[in-house]
Order: sequence, then C-alpha cells, then structure tokens
Amino acid sequence: EACVEQLDAFFVAGAQYRLSEKTIALSGSLLAAWTRLRGCLRSFDAKAHAVGICKIVAAIECVDAAWAQFEQSYISELIAIEEGARAVVADAAQLEKRLRYAEQAHGTMSRQASTLRREFAACVARLNSVANDQSKGREIAGEEVLESAYKVLSVGAGERDALHVIADHVLRSFDALRIYLRRVKVRLERVDPYLCNNIGLVERLADWEENWELGRRYLLGRRGRALCSMASSLGRAMDDVPAFASMCEGLDPELFVVVPRVMWLAFLQSPADHSAFMREVLPEAFAVRNATDGDAGDVLGADLGAFVQASQDMRASFAGSLDDQAIHALLLQRAVAGGADTNYCLSPHQRQAIKHFTQELERWSMAAQRSRPSEWNACIAVLMRVISGSPAKSPGKFRV
Repeated sequence: EACVEQLDAFFVAGAQYRLSEKTIALSGSLLAAWTRLRGCLRSFDAKAHAVGICKIVAAIECVDAAWAQFEQSYISELIAIEEGARAVVADAAQLEKRLRYAEQAHGTMSRQASTLRREFAACVARLNSVANDQSKGREIAGEEVLESAYKVLSVGAGERDALHVIADHVLRSFDALRIYLRRVKVRLERVDPYLCNNIGLVERLADWEENWELGRRYLLGRRGRALCSMASSLGRAMDDVPAFASMCEGLDPELFVVVPRVMWLAFLQSPADHSAFMREVLPEAFAVRNATDGDAGDVLGADLGAFVQASQDMRASFAGSLDDQAIHALLLQRAVAGGADTNYCLSPHQRQAIKHFTQELERWSMAAQRSRPSEWNACIAVLMRVISGSPAKSPGKFRV
C-alpha cells in the first residue's frame, strides 16, 4: 500500500515526518518491478512455456529483491518516526522525574522545584495539544495555576472553603498525571505513536485540562472570592435547613431547582457580598460598568433593583413580628419545600406578600439558569463540588 500510494509524508503526534529520498527511490523500484511482473503474467504464452516461465521467475526475483530493500528501509524509518512521536511522552516522563527529585531535595515550593515545574508544565501543555482529543486539546500554560494552588493549600482552610477544594482538585489531577508518566516511562514501547489512541494518557490529560480550567477561572483573579462568598452562604443554608443539606449530599434532582432560589436569597440578604457572583451568571441584570468605575461595587440594573425593593417591601410586612434572620429562615424553608406551608403563623397580608415575592424569586431563578446555560452549569458544578465535598476523580486502573 505504501509503495502503490507513493506516500512520502506522515502526520504523527502533531508533527510532519517525511520519508528519505532513498526510501522513496526504493518505493519506485518496487513499483516498477511489480509492474513488470504483472506485464509478464498478462503476456504469458502457453505455447512458449519455457521462455514465459523464465521471464516470470526473473520478474518475481526482481520483485522479491526490490521488496526486501524497500521493506528494510521503510520499516526502519517507520520505527524512527514512532520513536519521535513517543518522544514528547518520554520527555515529559523525564522532566517529571527531575521535578520529583528537586522537590524531595529542596522542597515543593523551592526555587529549583518551581523552575522545573514550569518546564514540566510547558512539556505537558505540548503533550496535551497533540494527544488530548476528549477536551479542547489546548497548549495550556499551567504553571501559574499550579503555583496558586500550592499557595492556597499552604494556608489552613475551613470545611467548605471553595478555593481550598478547587486547589485540591487541581493538584490531585496534576499528581495523577505525574503518576501516569512514571508508570508509562517503563512501558514506552506500548505507547501508540498516534497519541490520541492511548486511553489512559487521554483520560489523564482531559482531567488535567478540566481542573486547570477550573483553577484558572477561580484561583486567579477575583472570581474566587465571589465563589467563596456564595459557597459559604449555601453552606449556612445547609446547616439551617436539614432538607437542603440532604439534597446536596444526595445530589437529588430537585436540588438544581432549589439552588438558584437559595442563591438569590443569599444575594438579597447581602447584595454587596454576592453581586460579583450573580453578575457572572446573569450579567444583563447589572448595569454596564464604565472604565472609570475602578473597584466600585456592582450597580444593579433597573429590573434587579425592583426585585431588591420587592424583597425589602416583603420584609417590611413582618415588622414587629419577625426579625430579619427569622424572615430569611422562613424564605429558605419555603424555597427548599417548593412554597409549601411552614410552621410560621402568618397573617393574610404576610401570606400575600410572601406569595408575591415567591413568584418573583422563581422568575429570577429561571432567568439565572436560562441566560447563559454553559456559565450556569459550570458555576453549579463547582458549587456542588465545594458544598457536597465531592472527591477528586480517581485515576482507576492503569491503562496506557
């Protein structure tokens, strides 16, 4: 096939490899010998049996010799091409070994380890770009995310500290990739040169890219603080409403209807703490910032401002009967129970105020989910990791 199709170049692991002029010439010689043999067979004359047989035998000997020469040259070059394609895996495994020794000798956060970690991260980025066909397969720069994750974990954290959970997932994913490279280093001959065909390698790279994206999003910049505030509020809601805690721990289907209600209640109780997070999932509800605003707080849009005012009006109807914390507890219970009656004794006016507010709350909950579905799903996935304590993915059984 290689001879007939006259292939002279291959793309393997993102690089182009060309056959040598010698191999291409031998391919041409084999094709010519094969063509002569076919001609002899077509022109074979039974009357001149002896002469015809001699010509065919000579043609077969030419094909055999040409075949042997081409096969030796072609297979030798294919072996070299495969070794070159595996080189990016071998280089990553070698850098991982050097990094491990530096961490053992000088410490994880030492200058020597940090330098090697940057080199290793760059090598992994190259490997990800040529082998990872499950995710985006980008040549990601992971060193900044890694350094931030190490710094976050070096500081103590509470039970539901969002940044701590994310940093832990980032480093567990990174460590799983490193363990894979250590194990595959002694099995390089089993690595398919078409790297995307190696299931274990692709799994580890896809998991690393997913967690790198998470770390880039929340460990760098201001989004992490906004996530921490919302995760803390949801954690308090779990403590106050056992039914909500049960939903989160069991990841019940109803949870994904209840969570946006609880998030908006947290925002309404403290807009300054949660406006940055809600802007991420529903940016059109906030006024557009000017370049001169600097670090000024988020400005509510007119519709969202009216929602905040409706919340304040509803709370005013409870003046003298329930304080703000009790009202929040009442709203949480109704949000989790889907509007069902609670144990609170309410006047007709208060019931009407609650009913009107609950309708508005549901409208805003739906808006948050539908405005930017991908953004919403990403935020919910992260929050569920944090508040439910979901463990990082286990690498499972080793596969090349």
